[in-house]
Amino acid sequence: MRPTITILCVLAVAAGTTVAVGRLFTANDTPSALAVPSERVVTVAGGEPLGPVNIVDGVSHGWRYDIDGATAAAAAALRLTGRIARAGFISRSDIITSLASTRFASTLIDRTSAQLAGFADALSASQRPAAEVLLEEFPLTVVAQAGDGDHVTVRIWSVVVYGLRGVGVAQQAWRTVTVGLVWERNDWRIDAWDVLSGPTPGLAAQAAVSTVDEVSDSASARDAGVVMR
Repeated sequence: MRPTITILCVLAVAAGTTVAVGRLFTANDTPSALAVPSERVVTVAGGEPLGPVNIVDGVSHGWRYDIDGATAAAAAALRLTGRIARAGFISRSDIITSLASTRFASTLIDRTSAQLAGFADALSASQRPAAEVLLEEFPLTVVAQAGDGDHVTVRIWSVVVYGLRGVGVAQQAWRTVTVGLVWERNDWRIDAWDVLSGPTPGLAAQAAVSTVDEVSDSASARDAGVVMR
């Protein structure tokens, strides 16, 4: 049994700034214009590469068969929140199916659609053009514990930044996502996905709140990668 490890993800972000949640937003975005994440190989200092072996349509596959590889796979999957939100229902289902275990894929598709619909409702964005909507998720810390060899449970603390361009300030939703992974089809696949709100820190007393437009450039920056400690 390997010890618990912690990964600090430095505001790692799936690139892009337009969102199309199934039929919730009008489909006038152009996928060919979307930026793609940097195709970096994640490594531990002085160690072997954790993966990914390949990246298909912005989705990373081929993570190392150990707890570190499983933890990196979970963090990479969470950084896809924006890309999954931007995809139409069919494309979204394809992405999730490629990430999930065979038994859990349909459940994860349903849960993801429900969560994205909740953000759209909070923004009153159901009829907004996709280009007006910002939604990105940033994993901050990732803690993994080994299971029985082929199963690993990963807990991720993250912040979701969302809002409508030109309308008010950007909003934030802090949450803890517990991801169960199973080694299947020669890779780590999502086999459980549970979300709890918080913990949520408060803003500093003198902190200035930024508009969605001001936040957008930073939120759409290229992937900063992960630092393991």
